[in-house]
Amino acid sequence: MIHKHSVLLIFLALFVPALPAEAASWNQADYVRKVLQASPELETARQDLDRARRRKTSTLATAWLPNAAASASAIPYGHNPQNQYAFAKWKTESDEVSYNANVSLNLFNSFKDHWAFKTAALETRLADVELLRAVRETVLKALETFHHLILKNKNLAAFEQNLQMQRDQHEMAQNLYKQGLRSLFDIQKTQVDLYSTEQRLLGVRNDARLALAKFNWLIERPGEEAAQAQEPDRPKPGSIPGFDDSWSLALRQKPELINARLRVDKARIETRVRGQKLFPDLNVKADWNWQNSATFGLPSKQFGIPEKNYQVSAVLSYSFGLGHIAQWQDYMGAAAQHKAAQAAERETQRRIKEEILTAILELERLGASYAISARKESLVKENAAYVQERYSQGSAGILELTQAQQDLLSAQLEQAQVIKDYHLAVMKYKIAVGTPLDEEALE
Repeated sequence: MIHKHSVLLIFLALFVPALPAEAASWNQADYVRKVLQASPELETARQDLDRARRRKTSTLATAWLPNAAASASAIPYGHNPQNQYAFAKWKTESDEVSYNANVSLNLFNSFKDHWAFKTAALETRLADVELLRAVRETVLKALETFHHLILKNKNLAAFEQNLQMQRDQHEMAQNLYKQGLRSLFDIQKTQVDLYSTEQRLLGVRNDARLALAKFNWLIERPGEEAAQAQEPDRPKPGSIPGFDDSWSLALRQKPELINARLRVDKARIETRVRGQKLFPDLNVKADWNWQNSATFGLPSKQFGIPEKNYQVSAVLSYSFGLGHIAQWQDYMGAAAQHKAAQAAERETQRRIKEEILTAILELERLGASYAISARKESLVKENAAYVQERYSQGSAGILELTQAQQDLLSAQLEQAQVIKDYHLAVMKYKIAVGTPLDEEALE
């Protein structure tokens, strides 16, 4: 027996249309976090950092940990050189097996381990700075995509509103024409404007769809899946930081500047390593060895070899010959690379100074532009309503009404663009001075 509630559920499933899925709403903070989690570029940078850290640990272990080795050997078949080449056939006794164990520690090798560890530490720091740079670039890309979707949706809303106004205007012109208050030109003009707006709206809709797809792809969602970007609070332009203070911040925390300094240090170490190869090489090593050779039934003391032996050895070596030509050229090449790294650091400083000044000037311009665009939008709204009222009363012409509506559309699009640009300009300034954005941009 089928329960009556089951029948009701089946009826609803068959005959009641499904409600459209509500678009996922994202605020700026949640979207940036999701992009940081999904970014393949960041995953690559994280793996590079992990690899550099492991290489640093490996270099430290190679420098300070002893090498240990153990072996056992026997000849169960054939002529045994350890027993005067006596022939043995599938036979191995306990006194026919030789054992050996060795522990060796490198005490000094002309600072080779020191420079290797310094280089590995610098490469780790470089990878760490590169990860910070990648995070900031990813955050900026996320914010640009987020605000770009807001902008395109605003543009779409403004054009749809303008289209509705054009339809109302065309209908009004037709009614006034029937009453003998307007000419045929008014009807034709409003019809042409309506067609033009519909054509422009096609492109605006495509722009909004493309912005939505890019928005979704960054967080690994299907491009056509509905999503809504919540508009953050309107910007409140405040005091603009000075150049000197901004430059001081950048020197301390800008990844590109830190990266340039680290590359100079790395090139200097490479020059020292290459130069050291031009001089004698001193190696000091400590060895401890235990061995138990096969005795073949004889007392082990007859061999005259102690089971345990240890020593500290020092080897001073120096190579002569034409090989020094290649070593000298390697040294001069490393010195040239060091100078190139220093020049690159100066060039990076110039570029960052320009970036900081550009960001400051852009903040000043957009702060003033935002205030102007807000006043402009308010004014054209009043003017459009006033002209439309006059047109309905017959005291304003169709060209004046069309111009007022175009001014309103332009003002709306302009303010939406300014708001987007100002939000991004704030973030670009933070990136220019090296402010960590992985957390601050989420607020």
